Amino acid sequence: MEAKPDQAKPEDDKNSLKTLAMPELMKKLGATADGLTQAEATKRQTQYGPNQLEEKETNEYLKFLSYFWGPIPWMIEGAVILSGVVRHWLDFFVILALLCSNALVGFWEEHQAGNAIAALKARLAILAKVKRQMDESQGQRVGTRRCHSPPVGRHSSRRRASARRRFH
Repeated sequence: MEAKPDQAKPEDDKNSLKTLAMPELMKKLGATADGLTQAEATKRQTQYGPNQLEEKETNEYLKFLSYFWGPIPWMIEGAVILSGVVRHWLDFFVILALLCSNALVGFWEEHQAGNAIAALKARLAILAKVKRQMDESQGQRVGTRRCHSPPVGRHSSRRRASARRRFH
């Protein structure tokens, strides 16, 4: 089945937004240079939800057990079983101890890394200034909103610095 030319794909729509001039982009998105009205902002938040990423909580027990799942752990588990079958108990316990210690060390390192990331996220209190409808008596009304998902990546500190320059 061929797609009709008049029906744009979502990817095409996103790419077309990148190439539009600012006035055309603002018109297409229903925004103005004066910012959104509080009613429009509330409507969009109700329609699209809050601007944040959902964090999934994982079961720590299942995460630990995942270190026993995969081709290499299966091979080592097979060696443990074969050592038990042929009654080489020293090999059995040494290989079993190595398998369990590997899982413990891997789990502990990942747990500590997760704690470090959580601490960094807690320290990053990213604030974004948003424009809300122009008030003639007091000029622009600019509010501050807490962003729930800080930017991550190579250039995130540059983006934060340029955002601070634009709004101050």
